[in-house]
Amino acid sequence: MPEFLADTPRPLQSGDPVADFDCGVEELNRYLQRFAWINQQANAAVTYVTMKEGAIAGYYTIVAASAEHGEAAERLKKTPGTPSHSRLAAGPFGR
Repeated sequence: MPEFLADTPRPLQSGDPVADFDCGVEELNRYLQRFAWINQQANAAVTYVTMKEGAIAGYYTIVAASAEHGEAAERLKKTPGTPSHSRLAAGPFGR
């Protein structure tokens, strides 16, 4: 099996070659190309990219969110004494 050698993941930077990224899944391509930087600039998410030979080899996005108890999904409201619910999600993954 060939080795996949790429750089350590780092936060997306202005000027990264996102337009050239194509993992074969249009939704993942579109997110990186159109929304990742905007969301990162708005402090709504952080996208990490892995570079290989000057191109983006893959990425993931981390998003944190919370909801007041009354706004949470019913399955989350079953946790007694919790005034709010926090979640940390990572995804999608493109490669």
